Amino acid sequence: MNKKRIKEIIRNNFPNIPILKKIANNILINRYNINIVEQDKIEAIELNRKLKEDVVKKGDKVKPKLRNYVVKEYERLYREFDKLNIEYDDLILDLKFCIYSYGFTPTEYLVYDLKNKGYNERIKYISEKDHMVFIYKMNDVFDLQLFNDKMKTYEKFGKYYGREIISISSKKDYNKYIDFLENNPVFVKKQVYESCGNSISKVYSKDIDPKEYFSEILKNGKTILEECIEQHETLSNLNSSSVNTVRCITFNTKDEVVIGYTFMKIGRKGSFIDNGGAGGLLVGIDKNTGVFNTIAIDEKMNTYQNHPDNGTEFVGYKLPDWDKLMNLCIKLSQKASGVNCIGWDFTYTSKSEWVVVEGNGMTQFIGPQSTQGIGIRDEVISYMNDMELL
Repeated sequence: MNKKRIKEIIRNNFPNIPILKKIANNILINRYNINIVEQDKIEAIELNRKLKEDVVKKGDKVKPKLRNYVVKEYERLYREFDKLNIEYDDLILDLKFCIYSYGFTPTEYLVYDLKNKGYNERIKYISEKDHMVFIYKMNDVFDLQLFNDKMKTYEKFGKYYGREIISISSKKDYNKYIDFLENNPVFVKKQVYESCGNSISKVYSKDIDPKEYFSEILKNGKTILEECIEQHETLSNLNSSSVNTVRCITFNTKDEVVIGYTFMKIGRKGSFIDNGGAGGLLVGIDKNTGVFNTIAIDEKMNTYQNHPDNGTEFVGYKLPDWDKLMNLCIKLSQKASGVNCIGWDFTYTSKSEWVVVEGNGMTQFIGPQSTQGIGIRDEVISYMNDMELL
């Protein structure tokens, strides 16, 4: 049994007592909200190499996992880091300083162009560390199970999905599994606790042995099978091999649901996945009009005015029925008690309707910050200040 499954069991059986739930959230907040450097001292340290080196030495000693993580990420992305034309020692020093002081990952260092930003600009961005702290301040860790388990999300919001989805977790599910295969010669498989496109695959029923495949599913833990989505030509023109999705990040404030940010996730030729972490492209969307208002960016900081595989121009590209999508976003968020910040993924189908692909209670902020090229820290804090925080 993996760690995610164990956590799910604990959280599902935790007593619904507000003070205990608040304590649990605070434990998680404190777990992530640990700084090697006091925030009011970072600006001065940024200007003094010796002080930065001292911070990094301390960080290497007390945070060995983070130290190793930075080195591994550098090795994974070294071609992109080489393009920055920074001496290796200087780069590693700044990468480590950024993760120890601000909480920025090496990928964030690239996509936020932190090389060319000083303290006054860096502090405006939400780092991965900040993201975890903010999420656990806004979202009840136990109510988050609604989104951590993709099947629970479907059970609550199923009529907005527009397709059949089943879950497989025991031998008792075999008959419904066989019925599903008969109705869906092609389907999508996902593990319920994964994210960022991990574990997703497109499966052709003719290529599998039903009994063997069912046994394989059971070995991997709770899994969902989904009827395939046929997207509208407006989205398939962006990339036909992937289901391209709009991410809408909503905030449930005291008075209303606010749609804070919208951006598009677009796949590459031949890829079934649209996520940035899986090689896909991110494009900013004007939340008031549904029109693309930025060029595209990928995880490796490459930028594109046109889709590199089909030439589609991004800026000015308009999505259909945008007002309907925004209304749907608000309607769904109002139904998610205890989860005040949600990242909804939608796609537009061949039936000319917006449907839910999935909901994300741990939604990241790298999408809006990388596409728009600005930090949103102050704006997100303003949304939080207008919430009933945990």
